[in-house]
Amino acid sequence: MSKILMKDVGSAQHVLLGPENGKDSVVVDFGIGKDYPNKQIIPQCAPFPWPFEKLIISHFHEDHINGFSKILGSYPKPYCSFDTIYYPKMPCMANTNSVCPQLLGLLVKAISLGVAQIFSQTQYSNLYNFLNDVIASNSKILRFIPVSRGCQIPCGQHTIEIMWPIQTTTTTINRKILDDINSLFQQALAQILPLNQIYSFVNSTLISATESFQNEFVFSNAFLRLYTQALSTIMNNKLSKKQKSLMSSAQKKIKDVLNKWSIAFMTDDNILFLGDLMATQINNVCNNLIVGNKQMIDVLVAAHHGTHNGYKLKKLCVQHAIASIGNRLFGTKEEAKSRVVYSTIANTYATTHQIGDIMI
Repeated sequence: MSKILMKDVGSAQHVLLGPENGKDSVVVDFGIGKDYPNKQIIPQCAPFPWPFEKLIISHFHEDHINGFSKILGSYPKPYCSFDTIYYPKMPCMANTNSVCPQLLGLLVKAISLGVAQIFSQTQYSNLYNFLNDVIASNSKILRFIPVSRGCQIPCGQHTIEIMWPIQTTTTTINRKILDDINSLFQQALAQILPLNQIYSFVNSTLISATESFQNEFVFSNAFLRLYTQALSTIMNNKLSKKQKSLMSSAQKKIKDVLNKWSIAFMTDDNILFLGDLMATQINNVCNNLIVGNKQMIDVLVAAHHGTHNGYKLKKLCVQHAIASIGNRLFGTKEEAKSRVVYSTIANTYATTHQIGDIMI
């Protein structure tokens, strides 16, 4: 079986999958929780001293990607030598090749809010400098590959099979939820000038490159230079407490919608990763495993840091369940309820809050 290492990064996610010799290793998410126990800048990666070539981003929430803004200049170059990034493919509407417009709109808002938070908390004066530093630290052209159910990713001698998201959707987002998000976001746009500028840029860029969410694309310095002028106007402005609160309210509304679009996968050596999926999607993934006679799970990475579950999990035969949980999540009503579920379905259930780094 592949080695799996879950780093103790507080209420965030940072997982490494790799064979014994470390060749063709894969990192899943690159998050660092605000409640990271040792208050270190970055998670340390021993006993995985070798470089990894691939990164899977389960979804674009801060606790799964904020390590990017911490690694620059901190990790040795070999560790930052990945050149391929996999991310959730945006579902199309059924029987079409068109991206669901509600999802695209939410993604634009989520990215805009996330970028605004990055600028208010880091050294970067604009998005161009941030992305340019990421690429410079890798000294490679980055390939971005969208994945959905049925896609496969090599990991040493093993294979990662994507179980979620699905390729098409026939559902629409609840109108009240959408109206609430739009109302909060419009309030934020009216009060926060940097957010307005960021949103305009992100919106025009993503709408003009919608196909990128369905197909592989290459992200290089040459690509970034096309937007230098537009991005140079988006400067770092400290946000007031009230402004941050307004942005946080909008982000919370978007959060659950994007969780439903999180990557879940199963390896051919029986490691199941559930990302930040919610109950309906967890049940869908489990049902597909049951239908395919793949109920035997050696390691289950619990959904949403061990705070989400579904009733069909009980149909699986799990050896070890693990979860990345920090002080912010441990003991919450949601976490306590799910802890009972995972402790029941697995022979052993371990969390980083209890034992620190988890290595299997």
